[in-house]
This record gives sequence, C-alpha cells and structure tokens, in this order.
Amino acid sequence: MKILLLDGYNLMYRARHSMSRGYGGDYSIVYAFFRSLRPLIEKFSPDRAYFILEGYPKKRMELSGGDYKGTRTYHDRDGFKAQKRKIMEIVKEQFPVCAARHHHYECDDVLANLIKYSHATDDCVVVSSDSDFIQLLNEFGNVAVYNPIRKAFMPRPSYDYVLWKALRGDSSDNIEGFRGIGNKRATSMVSNRQLLQEFLDKEEGRDAMLQKNYRHD
Repeated sequence: MKILLLDGYNLMYRARHSMSRGYGGDYSIVYAFFRSLRPLIEKFSPDRAYFILEGYPKKRMELSGGDYKGTRTYHDRDGFKAQKRKIMEIVKEQFPVCAARHHHYECDDVLANLIKYSHATDDCVVVSSDSDFIQLLNEFGNVAVYNPIRKAFMPRPSYDYVLWKALRGDSSDNIEGFRGIGNKRATSMVSNRQLLQEFLDKEEGRDAMLQKNYRHD
C-alpha cells in the first residue's frame, strides 16, 4: 500500500505564508490550503492518506520547564484561527482522509507511531518542510520525506540526525546548541564518536546537556 502522511499544521502555515503579502478575504488561507493539497494527492496517488495535527507536547514541556518552543510568536491579525478550524472541519467531513491527533504528543510523534505500528511494511511518504522528520529516515527504510516548498525529497542522512541536532540545537524549538558547533563540526562529531567523546570530556556538564537535547528531539 502507498501511504501519505500530511503534516497538517505545517501545510496550513505554508498556506498562511503564501497569503501573507496580501490579505485576500475571510477564507484566503482556506483557499490556498486546498489549492496546494490537491496537487499533492494527485502526485502521490495514495491508497490511504492521514492528516495529522499537533497536540500539547507535555513531556517536552516538562523537560524544558515550559521553555520548549518559547521563542515562537503568534498573532491572529489575518483570522488564522478561524480559517484553521474551517480547514480541519472540511478535511474531516468532506475528504477521504484519516485525521489523527493525540492530545499530549506532537505531529511527528503521532506520525512515527503510525508508521511503526500500522504501516511498517507499506511505502510511506511524509509531506512537510519541517526538518524534524529527517530522523524518520534514520529509523525507517520504507519512508520518504517530501518538502512541498522545495518540491523535492529530503536526502537520507548517513549519520544519527537526532544526535546531530542535539549538538547543533534548534532555534525554532528554543533548544540551545553548543557554542561554536555549526553544521560541519556537528557532522564531523556524529561521524567520529572519538571526536565527540573528546569534545564532551573537555567541559563538565556537556554530556548532561547533550542527553537533555537528545531527549527533546
């Protein structure tokens, strides 16, 4: 079977961004969302499609003391909340799509569980521009991740992506990386565990910080 897993919020925010240069009416984001959804369905022609939404990341919030994603700012000047509800309503009631959400987990957690427990032998395509889904390429051989903005599949990493991100940090999720560690140096360390261990041993507390960041991802 061919399975399509749609990162619902990512696609809705993408539609919102496409309308950000000019507000085109009460339902402009709704229109932009469904205008972009149809080509995706046609492109992959799945046997089953999921529309996966976000829950409140309870465990990650507890780990961070409530600072997880704390740098993000929100506004509703364009009526996004109402249009988001309308999109979810239409998808659930009018489309042959399985809507999925867990109150205490994020989209990527729910999505990973669907792949692992319901579609372990199926060909799965995840649609999202969120780099968090790259870690699925480490874990599952039957998964591809399609970035709808670049209109290309994300490359499968040859190293532990979660470890790489734990070193590098993630400003969008308010997860601080190690000072002086950029993309290239992080890649070198995850590819050479001796180099990584030497880095961790140089300063007290680095190992604990790495473990904390790893659990967040």
